[in-house]
Amino acid sequence: KNLLIAPKTYKGANVEYCVLPYTYVKDDIKMSGEMYVASRAMAYYVIYVDGTLSSFTKYNTVFENILYNLKFSVFDY
Repeated sequence: KNLLIAPKTYKGANVEYCVLPYTYVKDDIKMSGEMYVASRAMAYYVIYVDGTLSSFTKYNTVFENILYNLKFSVFDY
């Protein structure tokens, strides 16, 4: 059973993302994650990051730092 939480936004240096946090249980282990969606005109990118609740909490800031400078060629003409 998935639990979807209210969306938020994350603004990187090049792209702004709509962020959809979620949690679920897999093999009796609580998992947590976020789906990042970036769009322009008719193009969009979807990036998932998830893991156990403790690893997601520990490494999510590292992921957001990587995502901050990410460039997508369709966006960066």
